[in-house]
Amino acid sequence: MAQLAVMIRMVFRDYKVEAEILTILLWEARRRREDIYPSVKCFVARIIISLNKLSLLTIDGAPAMIASKN
Repeated sequence: MAQLAVMIRMVFRDYKVEAEILTILLWEARRRREDIYPSVKCFVARIIISLNKLSLLTIDGAPAMIASKN
């Protein structure tokens, strides 16, 4: 089973920084990197966060994400 932790880091006007795990997305099978963005986009739309406020999307460097082969 594949898993993806969706985290958010917020910076406020007073430069206070907070981070939280929003959810862990679960999939029955392994996912390709092309599948991840649509899944995250769908999740963000469900919780009503505007993608215009997103300043960065990053990954952890897992082999599937950096196009390395098994």
